[in-house]
Amino acid sequence: MKSLLYEHLVKTAYNTERYGARGKADANVYRDMEHALREVELQKEAIKKGQMPISTKSIEDLEYEARVYIAKVRGNVSAAISEALRNTNLKYSSEEIKQNLKGLQSKLNINEYNKDVIDNVISEVWDIFRENKLA
Repeated sequence: MKSLLYEHLVKTAYNTERYGARGKADANVYRDMEHALREVELQKEAIKKGQMPISTKSIEDLEYEARVYIAKVRGNVSAAISEALRNTNLKYSSEEIKQNLKGLQSKLNINEYNKDVIDNVISEVWDIFRENKLA
């Protein structure tokens, strides 16, 4: 569900269809992040329980890959917010709405690797888009 919300948010911001915005508007980008995070979790569980690891990669390598996917989603959402502020009806919105979106965008700083924070930003931005009839 969240992967589709991500896709719709990016498509709305860029006013494009799936695979538009140079591949950013694709739910699979989000699903790749979820998969990488789940792989880290399963690998840690397997090692903790003394079971066969699910991957031949180290936990550090899996965590690095997960951070790469998180950074991609985070960057795409941040870019979508900027695009929406520049090229949609939001540019005619109140200063309060613009500041709210910029505040949400600031939560997506370079050191943010928490999926829950990113999910929360996606949900809140989507709500703003819907309130302003972009979606």
